[in-house]
Amino acid sequence: MNNVILIGRLTKKPELRSTGSGKTLCNFSLAVNKGQDEQGNKLTNFFDCVCFGKNAENLVKYQDKGSMISIVGELDTYKYTDESNKNHIKTNIKVQTIEYLSKPQTTDNGVKNEQKQNISNNPFEEMGNKVANDNYELPF
Repeated sequence: MNNVILIGRLTKKPELRSTGSGKTLCNFSLAVNKGQDEQGNKLTNFFDCVCFGKNAENLVKYQDKGSMISIVGELDTYKYTDESNKNHIKTNIKVQTIEYLSKPQTTDNGVKNEQKQNISNNPFEEMGNKVANDNYELPF
């Protein structure tokens, strides 16, 4: 089984591209929180991802740098040779499903706002819900 499920933030504004056959795609990098080290410094992993078709078009249309998303996909490894004739092996995540976990930034008239988003480390707070964590008691 080859399954990858990640939640993270886009590291830059996604850009739409087309293949030679006219297929649309979007390459993007996802920053995923890994926790903290012994000194309390945040640790982050970065994953290269690619999506195609409507997933690519909608990602570019509705998300921006810093947007939190959830992806489901599979690891994809391929070989290529660069201009200096060196062989390389690259692994990325071929995304099959994307869920948007942070609201798109819009102005009062509904147009997408290009200003920096207010980024929180608590995804529930971004969705307008606060989770009680008093002594780790559940709110129900």
